[in-house]
Amino acid sequence: MPIDRWLLKRSAGRYTVFGPFATPLMLLTTTGRRKGEPKTIPLVYYREGSQIFVVGSNYGQANHPAWSGNLLADPSATVATGGKAIPVTATLLAEPERTRIFQAFKDMFST
Repeated sequence: MPIDRWLLKRSAGRYTVFGPFATPLMLLTTTGRRKGEPKTIPLVYYREGSQIFVVGSNYGQANHPAWSGNLLADPSATVATGGKAIPVTATLLAEPERTRIFQAFKDMFST
């Protein structure tokens, strides 16, 4: 939704058109693997303490989302949420943590 992306960018991930009871959204800024330019995308996230998790499912499509390829090429990124932008380093999860986190995402949407 373009207006939500604009609002998320302007507020550094603090506000969304969905209000305070919506799914947690953040802005992920990666470095594009082809041109090296910053790419920002709003994503749903799950948090455990200081760790922030995202799932690169691309809505169940066969191909991965562009942002996940960007992170695989360069794991340095920035996350903006709650009005703060923080530098992060992405890590691809291995089993059994991958399954546990994916289940946490599913649980987040079932409540």
